[in-house]
Amino acid sequence: MTSCEATSLYSPVTGSGDCLTRSVSPDSGPSTLDSTADVGCCSRVEASVQTLSLLSTQELLSLFECPVCYEYILPPAYQCCQGHAICHGCKRKLSHCPSCREELGNIRCLVMEKVGDTIQFPCKYALQGCGLMLHRSRKTTHELEECEYKLFECPYKFIDNCLEWSGRADKVVEHLMLVHAENFKREHGNLKPFEGPVFPLVAYVQVIDYQAENNTTSWMWTALQTCYNAIFVVNIYYVHNSLINVHFVTVRLVDTVDAAKKFQYEIRLEGPNGELSYRGRCHSLHEEVKEIYENRDCLQFDSVTAAKFKAETTVDGARQPVLNLSIKILPLDSGLHEIEAL
Repeated sequence: MTSCEATSLYSPVTGSGDCLTRSVSPDSGPSTLDSTADVGCCSRVEASVQTLSLLSTQELLSLFECPVCYEYILPPAYQCCQGHAICHGCKRKLSHCPSCREELGNIRCLVMEKVGDTIQFPCKYALQGCGLMLHRSRKTTHELEECEYKLFECPYKFIDNCLEWSGRADKVVEHLMLVHAENFKREHGNLKPFEGPVFPLVAYVQVIDYQAENNTTSWMWTALQTCYNAIFVVNIYYVHNSLINVHFVTVRLVDTVDAAKKFQYEIRLEGPNGELSYRGRCHSLHEEVKEIYENRDCLQFDSVTAAKFKAETTVDGARQPVLNLSIKILPLDSGLHEIEAL
C-alpha cells in the first residue's frame, strides 16, 4: 500500500457539523471516538431537539386560541360547520362564527378536546410571571385558587368607581392609601391598617327602618387588618331595596383562595341589648362579595337587628349611629372546623 493510499484510508471521518470525529492512524489500530467532540455534538443535538419541541408546542398551542377572547379553548370545545373552533364562553354569547359568519350550532370539536388532553397549557397569568404549564384539568383550579400572580381588583371599586385598577397583592394597600385616602380618613381618622389578630371597630353606619324607608340605598365601610404577615380586608355592606334589607360583613385575605382557606375569623357585634357572634373561614379578595353573600357564607343581619345593637357617637357635633364590632383572626388549625353562628 502506498503512502498516498494509507493517508486516504486512515484520514479522519467527520460527521455533520464536525460533531463526531473518528481519528485513525496506521499505528493506532481500531478507530477511536473523540469524546470531547462527541459531548459537544450531543449538547447541540439535544438543544436543537428541545428548540424544535418548543416551537412545535407553541405552534400547537396557537391552534387552541379562541379567535374572540384569545384564551385557550378547553372542553367543551365547539366549531361551526366550516370547522372554525370557538371556546365555550364565547359560543354562548355569539350566534354566528366570528371567522366565516356561518350560523353557530352545537357542534362539538371532539378532535380538539382529545388533543387538548395530551398537552399542557401555560397559566393565564404567564405575563405576570407564572411559569407553570398545566394539564387542562388543573388549569382552572390553579388560576382561580392557587396562582400567586393573579391580579387583585380594588376593594373600593364600586364605592369610588375604581373599576379599572388591578395589581399584585403587595400593591393593594399602596393603592388604597394613595387613591382612596379620603375614605380612610373619613372612616378611621388615619391611613394605617390595624395591627394584630384582634382589633375593635367602630363602624359609622346607616340604620334604616325597613318599614319606614322605601328608597333604594347601599354603602360599604372598609378596614384593613395586618397579622400573620398577611393583610385582611374587612367590609361591612348595607343593601336596601324592594327585595332585600340586609347588613353583611366579609373578611377577605389579600392572597390566593388556597391561602385564605388556612384562616378563620370571629366577629362580635356588641350593643346595649346584647351581643351577636359569628365564626367562619376567611375568603380571598379574589372571591366576589356577591357570591359570598348569596352563599350565606358571612355574617348577615337586617335593620331590625342592627337597630338593637346600634350605639351613638358624636361626629362633628352631630350624633351618629355606629356599630361596635371586634374581629379576631386565627389560623384554621386552632380549633374551628365548622362555620358557626352563635
